[in-house]
Amino acid sequence: MKNVLALTMIAAMSAATLGAPAFAQNAAPAVMAQDSMVNIVLIKANSESSMAQTPVPEQYLNASEEMMMKAQAEVKADPALMAELEKQSVQMNNIVGVETAANGGKTVYVK
Repeated sequence: MKNVLALTMIAAMSAATLGAPAFAQNAAPAVMAQDSMVNIVLIKANSESSMAQTPVPEQYLNASEEMMMKAQAEVKADPALMAELEKQSVQMNNIVGVETAANGGKTVYVK
């Protein structure tokens, strides 16, 4: 009987945590879009916000033309990333930099 009660309580607690909304992800207005593999960061909004979740590395705040061209070429070479950015209305000429996470996810910095 104790095992049945314990399993019921564990199941109820697990279900309660799965349905909880993730408020922290919505707290920073500087992240334009975020899904499991693509995070789009607006540089201006992040550099001016004290509540920015994704701090902008200095290299992207003052990106060179060469750096921007390299980032844009990387996006063009990845059809899935390009499709996601088009879906979010990100224009190619506004892409400043792209970082790849260990899990293959991308952070795209946009001006």
